[in-house]
Amino acid sequence: MEDTQSLKKRLDQFLNKQRIAMYKPIQVAEILYRVRLGLDGMSLDQIDNVEVYRNPSKH
Repeated sequence: MEDTQSLKKRLDQFLNKQRIAMYKPIQVAEILYRVRLGLDGMSLDQIDNVEVYRNPSKH
């Protein structure tokens, strides 16, 4: 059985390789999480307005 550090290293390597491919699913999950909790006044009714759910770093 692998130790925690070894598993973390493998996970980090995987994420580095998959960063581009996994970015969109993770972003979608974050948006849905924020909508579900009602954070930032977000709702599914606003899904057509990109500015509502765009990350602040992208403005």
